[in-house]
Amino acid sequence: MPWARYLLLSVLAVASAACAVPEVKRSAGEQIDDTILLSRVKTALLGNDQTDGMAIDVEVFRGRVQLNGTAGSEDKKQAATAVARAVPGVEEVENNLRVVTGSRRTGEYLDDKVLEARVATALARADGVNAFDVEVEVERGVVSLGGFVNSSAERRRADEIAAEVEYTRRVVNNISIR
Repeated sequence: MPWARYLLLSVLAVASAACAVPEVKRSAGEQIDDTILLSRVKTALLGNDQTDGMAIDVEVFRGRVQLNGTAGSEDKKQAATAVARAVPGVEEVENNLRVVTGSRRTGEYLDDKVLEARVATALARADGVNAFDVEVEVERGVVSLGGFVNSSAERRRADEIAAEVEYTRRVVNNISIR
């Protein structure tokens, strides 16, 4: 019965890992629930003609939904909040959308994408912040940070790192603490 021993060891390994998870981490079930909720919110935003679904990034942590990115008007920003709130399972909506009118020229768009990559790389290389927890978006040189981190120190560190990247005009820090 070697399979029984492997089963027991597997169960013990999972149980040990579950006990070792810090309070701010999500269980596997919570991660799945949040992923499903993220998908439902994004689908609702994309399917609603009153929102700019393609310009909205959605982050979810334990039912808390964060909307990051841009909206073409204040009405579209408010519509995004209403659409997200209407999705079953959403406990709270944090709308960090910035209202931006007018389109960027191709060069501006490319400059923003390069700056976005530079900020993301700086976050990945830095100590004191988990780059996987931080969402970076850039619009006309303004760096917007979103996501959920473990501490205010990590939130501040992400802000400092983004501000130090060359060509960053300003940093908007919408990172929430778990």
